[in-house]
Amino acid sequence: MRACARNFPNRTPYIVHRTSKKISDFMYWVPLTQDDLAQVFNDTELASLRAKVQGGAVKDALGDMVAFVRQCVAQNRSNRLSADKSLLPRSLRGPALDILALRLLKAYALQVTEPRKLAAEKAAELLEDIAKGKRLVLDEQGELPEDPAATPGIVSPSPAYGNEGIGWYPTPTTPEEEL
Repeated sequence: MRACARNFPNRTPYIVHRTSKKISDFMYWVPLTQDDLAQVFNDTELASLRAKVQGGAVKDALGDMVAFVRQCVAQNRSNRLSADKSLLPRSLRGPALDILALRLLKAYALQVTEPRKLAAEKAAELLEDIAKGKRLVLDEQGELPEDPAATPGIVSPSPAYGNEGIGWYPTPTTPEEEL
């Protein structure tokens, strides 16, 4: 770790630290856990949901949502899925939680508000766009996949004369042969 210090007039000195942590340590694909539900539910909703839910129903719902998101990502063949089947793209965790929140509220007869419905509809539209190939998803290294059709290529016989591709190129003829 390297530290640099600077003094500015009339200010206290500050220290800048450079760490050895690489950006590649950032996870672009993450698991969907029960702790993530706190992003879409407030404390009272979480408490009432936990009171009504029996067994591993929430864990099953989380697994179903991960499978659904992975299916949408996989429908566009340009996207690359994570090898770990329990992970989904970090950028789709919020939309997945919006859809899951609506499903859980409906399943356990809790209050569904209009903003929740709109958020779930927008999330469903986003996943539909990804499935149709209108949007791409970052892979595990944080790179956008390259569409194979976007890379141009030329296919031609080689060499122009003397190949076995009869009919691809005209063969040179002499004036006597034309008669």
